[in-house]
Amino acid sequence: MAAFAEWGLDATDQVALLGLPADTKPRALLRYRRGTPLPGNPDLIARAEMLLAIQHALHSAFPHNPALGALWITTRSVVLGDRSPLEVMQAGGLDSIRHMHQRLTGASPW
Repeated sequence: MAAFAEWGLDATDQVALLGLPADTKPRALLRYRRGTPLPGNPDLIARAEMLLAIQHALHSAFPHNPALGALWITTRSVVLGDRSPLEVMQAGGLDSIRHMHQRLTGASPW
């Protein structure tokens, strides 16, 4: 949840990235932010782990300016078909989240 705040993502973006039902209320996200565990379904846990890995990679890539991490998440790229990493991850689910992590860490060619 801290990564979402750092990246400036709204509730709709957070719900989509975590793969929660679209009708998830913002108050549920607030509970998670306050320490209530996320539901234990494997897809959601895998998404959360990958998103944390992305946050870690962004901190490594931009150690002196965390705002650049938020910029990386939300900036459109020609390489991504004029979409942002956020849009790619939302549209493609866990596989796309993994792919964005691989691209960010250099494990996958652009």
